[in-house]
Amino acid sequence: MKIVETPSGTRVRIADTVWYPCTWKLILKEKQMAKGSALKKEMRASEELQAIVKEKKISRGQMMKKLWHYVKKHKLQNKDDKRMVDCDDKLSDLFKKVISKPRKFKMRGKTIRVPKGSIFMTEMGGALSKHLS
Repeated sequence: MKIVETPSGTRVRIADTVWYPCTWKLILKEKQMAKGSALKKEMRASEELQAIVKEKKISRGQMMKKLWHYVKKHKLQNKDDKRMVDCDDKLSDLFKKVISKPRKFKMRGKTIRVPKGSIFMTEMGGALSKHLS
């Protein structure tokens, strides 16, 4: 890792720097995620998860991407708070234990109330980990 000062004067931490002689400009390369990262590791999905993502093996990152695509396609986001998802039948099968009762928790000093049958975006990752092996 190197720390480079940009033309505006801010200091940026980067992985590599490359000078291109034709333009004589410094081009910053972003550091890519390692191949062995848990977000990229392909895992076997449960039948309930396969009904939504339509794949037998999927990485955690792609699973969350497809899950949010499903939520937006079927308009399941709560109208008042877009961070909350109102579960339909397929999502209810995935999040049985989590959505079975109303919950409340604090986030950034504010109390968030999640009604029965809904799930908050930060709860999804933990609830879905049981469906990957």
